[in-house]
Amino acid sequence: MVRRSALVACAAALGIAGVAGCGGSGGADLTKDRTPDQILKDAQGAAAGQSQFRVTIEGSARGVVSTRSARTPTILIRTLGGGIRANGQGTVNGDDATLDFDASLARLPSVQGNVTKVGGRVFVGLLGSDYRVALPEDRVREAHPALLPSGLLTWITSPRVEGRETVDGTETVRMTGQVDLDVVSRDALNVLSRVETGTVRPDDIRRSIPELRRGLTRRSVEMWIGTRDLLPRRVVVTLGLRGRITAFPEISRADVTFDTRFDDYGKSVTIAEPATNRTLDLDSLGSILG
Repeated sequence: MVRRSALVACAAALGIAGVAGCGGSGGADLTKDRTPDQILKDAQGAAAGQSQFRVTIEGSARGVVSTRSARTPTILIRTLGGGIRANGQGTVNGDDATLDFDASLARLPSVQGNVTKVGGRVFVGLLGSDYRVALPEDRVREAHPALLPSGLLTWITSPRVEGRETVDGTETVRMTGQVDLDVVSRDALNVLSRVETGTVRPDDIRRSIPELRRGLTRRSVEMWIGTRDLLPRRVVVTLGLRGRITAFPEISRADVTFDTRFDDYGKSVTIAEPATNRTLDLDSLGSILG
């Protein structure tokens, strides 16, 4: 059996795994005379070589929880049923990361806080207090924040070049494409298997992958790739799920959009653990948020 014990906010923040080693160097247009597939492949390689950067994320989610059970956390029902909007900004240094966030759920005041991962520990700062999240250290170590840029690019298939644009002062090539159903189904279920409380069998995960693949009726993506270093500067993903999946039968519909920006590649940062002896789990998070 696989335990599904984590926090929605933490999983979202940690979220989700060359040709150029450093950002911002050189003056040549490395996208010139390359096909869209070649640009995407080169960008994946360039991003995989990066371990330090700054990230900014804006996202929203709304869905329908059709069937409630004892294992369905109230906060999940509120989040999907009423919708959630969130934004965050933070830094990544290898397997360590920290993210300040502002999240707003329907009918509830917005919540500001912080999520920090150091080694096998995750911490959440809420309402002026820091907590260590009650998660097994071996599961936490499976999350590799530095793989976020390259991991997002592996979601993309059928890329097309749409033009040239400047993103935060960097010249980029703008491309559109579709989300690879097999890759996003696998990655999404890997994340979701750590989010809820309750239990899911490995067979449930395997059965859910083709169900999620069929249910993702919306799966568009936009990306902006630096012309001089082939590093991703912005990735926008839109997903729409219709129909139930075995691992999470409570959820019958969900719409998710997230906009991720990357900069300060190669900039050294130090990420330290917050000093706290408090612990937090999903049930206590619901109590804190009301």
